[in-house]
Amino acid sequence: MHKNREALIFRGILFVLSLVIAVTNSELITPALFYNFWFFRVYHAVWLAIFIVLIKEMLPQFSSRIDNGKMFAKYYAENKIKPSDRKRKLATYTRKANMGAIKSALLWLCIMAAVGAVFGASHYMGVFGVNVIIAVLLFLIFLDEIWISVWCPFRNWLIKNKCCNTCRINDWGFFMLLSPLVFIPSFWTYSLILLALAIAIQWEYLHWKHPERFFELYNANLMCKNCKSVRANCIKK
Repeated sequence: MHKNREALIFRGILFVLSLVIAVTNSELITPALFYNFWFFRVYHAVWLAIFIVLIKEMLPQFSSRIDNGKMFAKYYAENKIKPSDRKRKLATYTRKANMGAIKSALLWLCIMAAVGAVFGASHYMGVFGVNVIIAVLLFLIFLDEIWISVWCPFRNWLIKNKCCNTCRINDWGFFMLLSPLVFIPSFWTYSLILLALAIAIQWEYLHWKHPERFFELYNANLMCKNCKSVRANCIKK
C-alpha cells in the first residue's frame, strides 16, 4: 500500500499541475511538447517512451506482473484441486466476466463521447484546444491509480472481480488511457492508439484460447494464498 500511495500522490500532483497550467496559461503546454531537444522534439521522446512500454507489454519475457501478464503461459500454474463441476464453473465465470467486459466497453464509449464533445466545443470556441486532451490524459492516469489504490468501478460494479490480479479487462488499460488521443489526428498519436489496441486484441485472443489462465479455479497463481502482488487491491472475502 505504501507504493500505491506514492504512485497516487505523484500522479495526482502531475494532473493538478497540468490542470493549473492549462487554465492559467494554456499556451504553455503545446510549445513545451514541440520544444527542440538536440535533433528531435520533446513529444518524440514521449512517443518513444510510450512505444517501448507498449511493445514490452506484448512480450512475455518482459512481463513482470501477473495482473496484466496472466494471459501468458509463464504465469499459469495448474490448480491440482479438480472439483467435478470445474468446467461448468469456468463456463459460468467466463460468461459473467464477458458480460462485465461488454458493460465496461459501453461505459468507456460514453466517456470518450463526452470527452469528444468537450474537446469539440473548446476547439470551436478557440479555448484550450489540444491542452484539453493532454489534461484528460493526465487525469485518466491519475484516475487509473485511484482505481488501483482506492476504489474501482469495474471491480465493484461492472465485472465484480475480487482484485486487479483477476481483472477481466486489465490489459485494456493502455487503450483506454490513450483513447483520447484519437481527437488529435497524427501519426504519433494514432500509432500509439493502434499499438494499444493490438495489446487489447492479443489479450482477448488469449482469453478466448486459454480462459483457464484467467480463472483461479484453474490457475493456482491467482489464488489468494499464492498472491505475491503488492498492487492487487483486493476485496476481502
